[in-house]
Amino acid sequence: MSDSKPLGSRAFCPHCGHKIEYLLPVDMMYDMQLVPMMIPASIASVKQYLQKHKDMFPRRYRRDRQHRLHRQITASEVVLIRKGLFRFKNFDGTKREPNEFGE
Repeated sequence: MSDSKPLGSRAFCPHCGHKIEYLLPVDMMYDMQLVPMMIPASIASVKQYLQKHKDMFPRRYRRDRQHRLHRQITASEVVLIRKGLFRFKNFDGTKREPNEFGE
């Protein structure tokens, strides 16, 4: 698989042994503690943004071994949060649109 293709999963046909590659339909999930490091922003500003735009970002939780809840954020939501928290400007001061990675 080349570097330009998105990552997916690989399987082999049980009859002929042909390699089958397919994309996984699920976004990567990140713990709420990691999201501020990836944006970069403080955890308080990320929580405040999520509270303000709670209709855009549904709550998803995962339980750990001690049965504590941890909020999960998808990779596409991280990009949207980054775009919402920062205003992007060119060097001459004119506003620009961020790319698909939120940069």
